[in-house]
Amino acid sequence: MDVHHPAAAKDGGTEPFTPRQLRILKIAVTVMSIILVVGFGAVIGRIAYLVAKGGMAPPSSAPALVKDARLALPPGAAVRSIALAGDRLAVHYDAPAGAGVAILDLATGAPVSHVELGPR
Repeated sequence: MDVHHPAAAKDGGTEPFTPRQLRILKIAVTVMSIILVVGFGAVIGRIAYLVAKGGMAPPSSAPALVKDARLALPPGAAVRSIALAGDRLAVHYDAPAGAGVAILDLATGAPVSHVELGPR
């Protein structure tokens, strides 16, 4: 029997852990298992709640948009691109007099600004 090793067995073999270490290991594994089960339950519960609720609600601060709005562009202008940001619509156009950007407020339907693009 090995007297220097505290976990020496009576039959001459050695155990990798003492009984105290085994007890601590069992407690740690049990606690971690409980944490995993509770965590998975919380995730599944949250998913079920969102599905039953119908997903996320649309933002309540969304502005009411006008149904009919008209943006006046220069004569002969051709629209190159359109970009939407919030309640503003930016229209990039090419006209015989030069390129430009017109910005329309979709909440009021009024043009906000016209910016002419070209060399100085």
